[in-house]
Amino acid sequence: AWALCVAIGWVLMASIVDGNLFILGTRAFGTPRSNCILVAWGYETQQRLMWTKVGFVYWVYVASFTICLLHGVRQLRIFQCIDHEHKTMKDFVAMASGLPPLDGTVFVEENLKKAVADSSGQ
Repeated sequence: AWALCVAIGWVLMASIVDGNLFILGTRAFGTPRSNCILVAWGYETQQRLMWTKVGFVYWVYVASFTICLLHGVRQLRIFQCIDHEHKTMKDFVAMASGLPPLDGTVFVEENLKKAVADSSGQ
């Protein structure tokens, strides 16, 4: 959908500013003389219309960045709403901090389970 909006924006801008934006870089080449004329015309037209291309790219970038930020905020709000309405595993998590680093050779799960049960009263 965004690419279609950008394409429509380009067509509108090219229609309003100058129709040469549609054909710039697409003309067929021919004899050496006509190629020279074509290159000169293309260079002059490109330089004359550079502000439109730069401006278009600038506004597409700004709009894309803004839309990405808004989409991220929207996704966060949707996630928060769904998370608030439904019980998930993270609603039943106990965070244990201050534990010493363990190398995994000693099985401390039962001791840790007992300590958590004793401190929480469950």
